[in-house]
Amino acid sequence: SGFTNATWHIMCGGGGSGFNAEDDGATPWKPQRSTSHTGYVLIEASEDKVGMKFIGGLSREVMDELDDLMAVKSQ
Repeated sequence: SGFTNATWHIMCGGGGSGFNAEDDGATPWKPQRSTSHTGYVLIEASEDKVGMKFIGGLSREVMDELDDLMAVKSQ
């Protein structure tokens, strides 16, 4: 990977525009998830961590989350 620090690329179209972004273009990362649900990404920061949730669907439920984005730095 070559990165010194944890690096995240978070894309959330949120408008339900289909899967045109699933094309495997020349990027240095591998996409982890793709969904057609409308929604948004919620970033929550505290003194010791930064977390992320994807809120979506008709009921605006938590569909995916990561408690501590910086935890990979300690691995």
